[in-house]
Amino acid sequence: MKTLDFIKYHGLGNHYVYIDCLTNNENNFVLELINKSGSDDNNNNNISDCGESIWVEVVKYLSNGNIGVGGDGVIIIAKPSDENKEKDELLLGRMIMFNLDGSRGSMCGNGLRCVGKFIYDHFICKKSEILNKVEGNDNKFNVETDCGIKELQFEKNLDENTSVMKVSNMGPVIVQPDPMNINIPAIDIFNSDDDNDQYMINLTLYSVNVGNPHGVIILPDGVDYKGSNDANLFDLHQFPLEKIGKIIQNNKQLFPDSVNVEIIQMIDNQLYQRTYERGSGETFACGSGAVACSSIYFKCINQNAESVNIQLTGGQLTLSKYNDYVEDKLISMSGGATEIFRGTIK
Repeated sequence: MKTLDFIKYHGLGNHYVYIDCLTNNENNFVLELINKSGSDDNNNNNISDCGESIWVEVVKYLSNGNIGVGGDGVIIIAKPSDENKEKDELLLGRMIMFNLDGSRGSMCGNGLRCVGKFIYDHFICKKSEILNKVEGNDNKFNVETDCGIKELQFEKNLDENTSVMKVSNMGPVIVQPDPMNINIPAIDIFNSDDDNDQYMINLTLYSVNVGNPHGVIILPDGVDYKGSNDANLFDLHQFPLEKIGKIIQNNKQLFPDSVNVEIIQMIDNQLYQRTYERGSGETFACGSGAVACSSIYFKCINQNAESVNIQLTGGQLTLSKYNDYVEDKLISMSGGATEIFRGTIK
């Protein structure tokens, strides 16, 4: 019987089961399962395309906290591709991400910071000459993802288990010039027979792509509703995100590959965010979502800002314009990455 070694990390409560195929050769059978499932195709984010493969079932099992380990999905820490490694001596690993339903994910900012922490803690700290040979490196290294090669940097340790990691080049961020108008029958949200709830909820949604698709709604201005059951629609903490998120994600005409749905709101000069992720549901934090939300903040709320702190359910992320933001549309992201525990499962 095979055993699988794993590590549980979280980035602001966005928790995944991590499998080390970078330094632990005993876990390499996982890569074989992924290859056989068809999930090695980074353009394949639809479980039905892979079928109910063994790997899809493994991801579901590991992600299920009742019978497995529990998490928002599974992330593989693997060796970088030979082609990219030859070009980049600081390319030290690769992230392969799966949502809890077994579908392939293209980017996870919180997951990427945790991959960076693993590489820094278990690879770089013990072999610091890898980085020291590059003058002025400042603990920077690169990780391969399905959205390209990303630069990471260790900033500081907060405690024995938590480090602050920075991803310098999230993006490029592509914001559609005009927002979408989405109409949802109020009765689908409130489940009410009240005649006052026969109105349409009109949402203004900004479409943003940061390597994966996001739809951002600014509260309260992004909601127009004339019915009586309106209080929850204008308050970020009470907003029925699960119901509305599902409806938006299931709109295949607008979003054939589904979409991550974000709501943001300025409360007492602090920007707050909630995310309903495709393939996972609402999570404590979404790093790529924070990048999308920050781009809308820079576009619609404060065009002169160079950075913004976003408060998510699981904690705070700092997003900053990176280099020539106008040209490159890149955003840096800094936040915590925490190792929770390690284990072995049969």
